[in-house]
Amino acid sequence: MIKNENDLLGLIIKNKDRNNEIKVSRLFSVANTDTISLQELVDRLVKQKYLIYSTDILSLTDLGIRNYVSPTKKFFLWFAKLLILTIKELIVYILGIISGVAVAYFSNMLIK
Repeated sequence: MIKNENDLLGLIIKNKDRNNEIKVSRLFSVANTDTISLQELVDRLVKQKYLIYSTDILSLTDLGIRNYVSPTKKFFLWFAKLLILTIKELIVYILGIISGVAVAYFSNMLIK
């Protein structure tokens, strides 16, 4: 199911020939969406210079190939952001404990 431009790029990359081209009729038959939505997505990709649209052939540009984000890459990017956030929170938590212990230690030394 095609939800956005990235999904359409993935479908085109999966079904392209060795010249980075796909026939429009083949794309419409492979995609599981209506032609109006598909045409709208193709027009957006053409405006972004990811595709070149001729009479009956869509040519995939190098820019389009480079800007495609696969589902695995999306997952790893999300996981990396989550891991970085978790590590930051853990560091803040540990530093909070250390500072609390240090304040208690130094206040105990001043009282004696």
